[in-house]
Amino acid sequence: MKSARAALSGIIAGALSVLAFTVIHNLWISDIWDSLTMMLAVGSVCGASLGWSYALVAKAPSRAGWVRYNALYVVVLMVLGLVSLLVFEPVTTIGELLHTRQPPIPLIKRTLPMMLAFTLATAMALSVLYRTDWRGALALLLTSILLIFPLGLNISILGLVQLSGTALRALAAMFGLVLLLGSVYASSFILLERKRLLARR
Repeated sequence: MKSARAALSGIIAGALSVLAFTVIHNLWISDIWDSLTMMLAVGSVCGASLGWSYALVAKAPSRAGWVRYNALYVVVLMVLGLVSLLVFEPVTTIGELLHTRQPPIPLIKRTLPMMLAFTLATAMALSVLYRTDWRGALALLLTSILLIFPLGLNISILGLVQLSGTALRALAAMFGLVLLLGSVYASSFILLERKRLLARR
């Protein structure tokens, strides 16, 4: 499985997953079409990194292995949210965040050390799991940075937000969207790389 080809397939799959995410978000949560260009760029970069790093570290690429690789990153994001809820005390509400319509920079700054720790821990754990050489370890570190920081920003501040009934529904919706994003991406990549993922089972 060639890493350059996997990166290209990752770009396409990343863009498709962002489009699906945007449509669902606009239908059930709020209008984010004005952010589509930026999200497509982020999704393409993250997608390329995931595909490229998997091609480097997987000894025998397969559909099951690819799904497992993506699922590990989704689990990391979920655990990030749970740890945030356990570690931090609420200092604001969902309503206040929506009212300002600005990125919650002060909240993000408070969670940066935790995000950095999660990023390093994820890269190290995956390096041990896949028994990589130094190139694979660097690829996993880069992928962890590119996924946890863009996708984990809103998740990392969950513990700083008061959880009312409305907030709990928003939390469930957020995790649902993360699962949607990951599922569409992984499925699209499998369709694009089906011959290569089956060739070395």
